[in-house]
Amino acid sequence: MNHASRYYKPTNTVSNPPKKRELSHPAILLLVTFGSPLIIRRIKGQFIIRFSTSRICYQTYSLQGIAGSYNCYLLLSSLLTLNRKDVEDYKTKSRCERLLGSGNQNLQLPFYNQKVFGDYMQRLIPVASSMKHFSSTTKNMTVRDALNSALDEEMAADSNVFIMGEEVGEYQGAYKITKGLLDKYGPDRVVDTPITEVTSTVLLSFPSISYLLHFQLKQNSYPYIQAGFTGIGVGAAYHGLKPVIEFMTFNFSMQAIDHIINSAAKSNYMSAGQINVPIVFRGPNGAAAGVGAQHSQCFGAWFGAIPGLKVLVPYSSEDARGLLKAAIRDPDPVVFLENEILYGESFPVSPEVLDPNFCLPIGKAKIEREGKDVTITAYSKMVSFALKAAEILEKDGINAEVINLRCIRPLDRDTINKSVRKTNRLVTVEEGFRQHGVGAEICATVVEDSFGYLDAPVERIAGADVPTPYAPNLERLAFPQIEDIVRATKRACYRSA
Repeated sequence: MNHASRYYKPTNTVSNPPKKRELSHPAILLLVTFGSPLIIRRIKGQFIIRFSTSRICYQTYSLQGIAGSYNCYLLLSSLLTLNRKDVEDYKTKSRCERLLGSGNQNLQLPFYNQKVFGDYMQRLIPVASSMKHFSSTTKNMTVRDALNSALDEEMAADSNVFIMGEEVGEYQGAYKITKGLLDKYGPDRVVDTPITEVTSTVLLSFPSISYLLHFQLKQNSYPYIQAGFTGIGVGAAYHGLKPVIEFMTFNFSMQAIDHIINSAAKSNYMSAGQINVPIVFRGPNGAAAGVGAQHSQCFGAWFGAIPGLKVLVPYSSEDARGLLKAAIRDPDPVVFLENEILYGESFPVSPEVLDPNFCLPIGKAKIEREGKDVTITAYSKMVSFALKAAEILEKDGINAEVINLRCIRPLDRDTINKSVRKTNRLVTVEEGFRQHGVGAEICATVVEDSFGYLDAPVERIAGADVPTPYAPNLERLAFPQIEDIVRATKRACYRSA
């Protein structure tokens, strides 16, 4: 079945079926409105253009050479009459409900002068030809809202997805990531838990017990005071559910690390692929502000060393939204390391990012800034520092390329090596400890694969080798700052630092 037949289903119930316009070249049917971004898609040699407003018109035109885009909602072929049944078939996607108020069996279109409209569309062709996304129009979205919308859309799309953690329901999340989800999906799927990340009295690897506990969770009862929600989530994932486990801070995940590593990460391998564990462990990671050593450290390298886990580290709203969706859909356990300092930060997002089907590939880094003199790798909050450092370096004639890793495991070694082979220099930046850190792995990778391309020693910028101080002045010294990145980059480029 081709794309056209999926969207256009002719009916025999109409006494006078509409006539097709005979055309010797590809044609389109336009169900369009004025006032919002243009969407174009090519399907089997035909093109569709859609706007989205309250006023609708349609006409067929030949628009050859228009580049394809995404998510066109309605294809009816080149018919001159829109049948009521066709509208009903596609009303949920094409937003045609307002057309159904009439009792007419057939809705005669267009409403606008065809020549005027045709001239208008022809003027749009040069613009449309260069389009690669939904629209050039962007809006700002905070990382908090990006995470919330991703959770909302994935829960709406899949009833197996549920959220569990401390204060995720009534309090709407310690950082308001789950705001509004309890009211929308109820306590069966947004489950408040006691402060018990670890399970010490129940082995959830036994199917009957894990099913029992999940059932009792749905009844809002907790049969064992020490039945921790991490172990319950792993047991639920064994049975095909898709838990999203929220840690108030990833420092608390240390209480549940046995379930994350020995149960979730290893079950697929130990069962010879018979057991998938589609679970997401998410929450704030890395340095906060003024919360002391036990609540302010980066666990990226910890989890990144474990086979069986995927470790994602979003920076922007696009990262947060696209990677969280990918994590929830993934059949394997994913550790999703956010940063609480970034929750309130706003980033521009395109209409493509806001589409419910938007998803980023796991294991693919993003080049945030093109450059030719030096490569700077960073993740999470450090991407912002690297970009600001690159702006300062530009004034000194150093053109830095900044790579947002997005994923620690799997690591996008290809993108890193390709960049280093172009710039011949490398600076790694991370909040975690220097020893056995993510930067050390990147350095080893480049030495193994691209050593002959290096024109200078690799520079590593990392957190100080001390527990995080509580005093603000010492805390600042314990983590990389923009000036540290600038000095290290100048050293790599043999400039005065």
